[in-house]
Amino acid sequence: MAKIYPFLGLRYNLKKIKSLNRVICPPYDIILPEEQKYYYHLHPANIIRLELPQGKSPTKYEKAKKIYQDWLRRKILVQEEKPTFYLYQQDFIYPVISSPLSGKKFSRTGFFAVLELTPWGKSIHRHEKTFLKPKLDRLQLLSHLKANISPIFVLFSDKEKKIASLLAQEKRKKPITQFTDSDGMKHQIWQITDKEKISLLQRVLASKNLYIADGHHRYETALAYFHEQPLANSHQPSAKILTYLCPLEEEGLLMLPTYRVIKGKWSDDSRTPNKTLEEVGGRKWEKWKKEKEKYFSFTLLKDKKEMFLQLEENIALYFRDKYYLLKLKNEGKEVIKDLLPQSSLTYRQLPVAILHQFFLKDVEKEDLIYTQNAEEAIKLVNKGKGKIVFFYSSPKANILKTFAQTGEIMPEKSTYFYPKVPTGLVIYSLENTGIN
Repeated sequence: MAKIYPFLGLRYNLKKIKSLNRVICPPYDIILPEEQKYYYHLHPANIIRLELPQGKSPTKYEKAKKIYQDWLRRKILVQEEKPTFYLYQQDFIYPVISSPLSGKKFSRTGFFAVLELTPWGKSIHRHEKTFLKPKLDRLQLLSHLKANISPIFVLFSDKEKKIASLLAQEKRKKPITQFTDSDGMKHQIWQITDKEKISLLQRVLASKNLYIADGHHRYETALAYFHEQPLANSHQPSAKILTYLCPLEEEGLLMLPTYRVIKGKWSDDSRTPNKTLEEVGGRKWEKWKKEKEKYFSFTLLKDKKEMFLQLEENIALYFRDKYYLLKLKNEGKEVIKDLLPQSSLTYRQLPVAILHQFFLKDVEKEDLIYTQNAEEAIKLVNKGKGKIVFFYSSPKANILKTFAQTGEIMPEKSTYFYPKVPTGLVIYSLENTGIN
C-alpha cells in the first residue's frame, strides 16, 4: 500500500530569486564536472551547492550544511504555510536530432509529494541495481542537511485517468511559478492544498504499485538513514522521501537510449581493442568480428542516418569510421538462454541486456562512458578518447513495470527518462514537515 502525504515544502523565495531558471540544476548523477562549474557560476544561490558540493569528504558536506543554513536564515529558501502537493508540468521538444520524433512538442505532468518508505517489493519496485559509493555520498549529504534536495522519480499506472483528470482540473488555475530554462523547456508549478483533493490523490495512490524510474540510490540511502534513527517508526519525518509521481500513460513520459563508449585509445600498431571487450584482448578486429559472427550478423551501413533507421530492436556499433548493424542469430538466442536461464523471454530480447551479456559483461564500470548524445559518443572515438561505441534502441516506459513485477534487474544506465526532474524546485526538510 503506497502512502503519500502533502508537506510544507521549502522553495526559493521569488522576491529574492526572480526566476528559478538560474538556481535549478539537474540531478547529481548526470552532472559532468564541466557542468558542475557552469552551475556554480550561474548564480550564487544555485542549488548545485547543496546537490553536488565541491571539495573533499567530509569537508564538502559541512560546507553544504553551512550554505543551506545560511539560505534559510537569509530567507533565500522559505517554507510553505500549509501542507501541499505540488503539480508540475514540463513542456519541451524532443531532444534527439537523429530521431524521427526530432522537433516534436511534448508535455509531461506529475506531482510532488512525500512517500512513506517501504522495503523494495512492497509498494515500490525497482529495476536497476545500486552501488555503494554513490549511496555513501548521498547518505553523508542527507545526514548533514537533514533534507531531501532532489526528488526520486516514480511511475504508476493511471489507466482510468483518475489522477490525470484531477491534475488537469488543477491546471486551470494560475500557477504559483513558471519559467523557461536555457534549453527552451517551460516549467509550471501549481499548489494542491484542498483537503478533499489531497484525500482523493492519497486514496487512489494507496491501491497502486509504484515503479521507480530515477533515484534508486537516493531511495536506498533514505531507507538506510531512517533505520539509523533511534526508535525508528513511520511517524518520523525520516520515514518519508521527496517524490515526483507521474502516470505511466503520460505521452510526455519519454525514455532515451544511453549509448556505451569503451574508454581508451587504439594501439598505434593494430588499432584494435585492448583488454576492454570480452574475449578481444589484443586480437585484431577481423578476428574479434569473426568470433561474434557466430551469434550475430554484421551489416555494414552507409552512415549514421541509415543506422538509426534500421536500429529498431537491434544493436549497432561505430568502429574505425564505420557503422555496423548487429542482429542476433538463432545461435545467439540459444546462447543467451544459457547465459540468462532464470530470465524471461522479454528480458532476453532486450537489446541492452543482449549488449551486456555478449559484449560488456567483463568490462569494468570505470572503462565505460555513458551518453544519450550520439554525436558526442562518436566524437569521443574520433578524438581517441574512446575505442568503440555501442548503440541500441530505447526500451518503452512500460517495460519498467514488467521487470519490476518479475523482479528482474536491468543493467546499469538502461533507462534514461527525459526530461529529468530538476533539483531545486521544492525541498523536503526532515526537521519541520507539516505532516500529520
